[in-house]
Amino acid sequence: MVNRLTHIFQLLIVVTATIAIDIGNVLLKFKNDSIRGIDLYRSDIVGVALDKEVYVGQLQDDTIVEITRIPLGKIVFANQHLLLEFKLINESCALACTSRGCSVCSESNDYTSYCYNIDFETMWSSVSATMVNNDILLRTINSKGDASIYLFYDIWWSSLRSGRSTDAPIMNETKTVAAFSTPTHSYFVGSAKRLDLPLFPFKRQYTRHNTDIRITRVCNGDQTRNLASRIDLVLSCEGINYKQTGKTVTNRASAALYLPDTSQLLVAFQHGLHVLGISVKACRTQKKTKATCLRQNMAYVDNPEECFLFSWDNPMQQPYCSAFNEAMGDDQFDNCDLHTTMTAHRAYGSLENFKPYDGKLLFKEKHTEPIVAVREIPNEGALYALRNDNNLIKLLIGDGQTSDVLTSIPAKSGKHLLQMVPNSNKVLFVPTHSNNTINVIESSCEGIYKTCDTIAWNDPLNCLYCANEDGSGTVVSDKIACPNNDIYQNVCPPTIDEATKSDNGKYFITGINFDMFLKTPEVTVCDSPCNLTSAIAPTMYVPSGLSRQQRRRPPKLRRQQPPTTVADLGSRTSVKWRISEMVITSICRLLHGFSLNQLRTGGNKNE
Repeated sequence: MVNRLTHIFQLLIVVTATIAIDIGNVLLKFKNDSIRGIDLYRSDIVGVALDKEVYVGQLQDDTIVEITRIPLGKIVFANQHLLLEFKLINESCALACTSRGCSVCSESNDYTSYCYNIDFETMWSSVSATMVNNDILLRTINSKGDASIYLFYDIWWSSLRSGRSTDAPIMNETKTVAAFSTPTHSYFVGSAKRLDLPLFPFKRQYTRHNTDIRITRVCNGDQTRNLASRIDLVLSCEGINYKQTGKTVTNRASAALYLPDTSQLLVAFQHGLHVLGISVKACRTQKKTKATCLRQNMAYVDNPEECFLFSWDNPMQQPYCSAFNEAMGDDQFDNCDLHTTMTAHRAYGSLENFKPYDGKLLFKEKHTEPIVAVREIPNEGALYALRNDNNLIKLLIGDGQTSDVLTSIPAKSGKHLLQMVPNSNKVLFVPTHSNNTINVIESSCEGIYKTCDTIAWNDPLNCLYCANEDGSGTVVSDKIACPNNDIYQNVCPPTIDEATKSDNGKYFITGINFDMFLKTPEVTVCDSPCNLTSAIAPTMYVPSGLSRQQRRRPPKLRRQQPPTTVADLGSRTSVKWRISEMVITSICRLLHGFSLNQLRTGGNKNE
């Protein structure tokens, strides 16, 4: 018999959705409860918000040992409303908020609920909360769109509200996504749409309404009635242009994470630019020359810092360039001591700096669904994020060209359904197939990737594939873990899908990755060597509806989100924002130094 072989190379480059791989070990499973939120206290105490109580346990290697259970107040029961905020204050105290109100509950010896409840008449659409000592600060947006900040002082001893700051009525589409505290201040991160006040003197009725990411700061222990120490600052990201005054900027915050060890802030948001359809021609209808209009726009771009600073307590809504009470020299007030003034003369607090503070871009993708939670594993060069389409994605940190979705895991989406254990690089999440289970994976090559086909070769973990002779094998972190087998990097071993024999005695072998190696393959049939007579070029399958650019992308795109027609968000005046459109989702890193350099008051000292 003459051994002849026709070798067919067939490469299917599937440019479709990331195949979400169901991985992870069960850490906790509750019988008759659903998991509504997960939080960490320190690095080893886990709090789990259930239907009517909070489970508290301590992580010990790959297990968790129950410490206690904290009963919740009825106002935050699962059968009432969705959980909007959840924080484990310590081993015996937890804070939970729903659309109806908040409840701070502590452990009791007889398993009775000892709670401080905050109940409001209107329903909330979003809320963020932080607790400092025994004080609670809340950032709330009700169903009508009205936004406020509340300070409740020493809740265990007093039921009185100490202060309230209400957002200006010109605000709309207001949202809050996170809250955190330092020893001196409390912060809230969110977004809002409003008039671009610094541009108003130049364009008047033609001015734009931007949707901005805002960070809000309030002094802990503010004793003024209206929380006059409040300061807001616009946050943005490198590459977003606010200087094109003929376009509105839309940056909607969707998630945020404060990293106290490095004093940095991560913000996830959706971005778009939209043409107003207002140009020099519109400006000239006000009997102004073209040169005047251009000078006005240039003046806006080059405005000094103080011209972007406003006080919402100032009814004139003009740039605020003088100190609180117009105090001078040593008589100026520290921003946390505004309650010491005895006069109401120009007592203009509640400042906002409209000049954007730019952060460093870490990740960018085009997708219809926003990121609702983000976590970082230190020194790994990657992030974990929960997308609103029930996918836990690992993200490669980089600029807009190098960032990438490395892998995707089915996980229930939610603001409080993702946590990271920093000392062990473990990721906690709720799988989509069970809302009463917490799964855990280790952020390692072995923990994330189970087969060669799932490996993201650009993952900073630099994973390897330890292959057996038949192509099977295991994913490893280094060569030491694979002493006897072949090691593959950046490519998977060839895999035979099918071998058939024709009537003329030729063999046809179809497989994957045959063309990834420089040497001519050596083929044997029943231990007899065969001659390779020909090879057929790889066949590429591309789904319909893809652009030419997407068809030319490298094979690694088989792990990315399915391509969809993208509306041009900036080239036509007729384009309008619709949340259902595919928009740009970005994650930015901001240094905490902005609290000193950018959140300044107009002349107040110690800022």
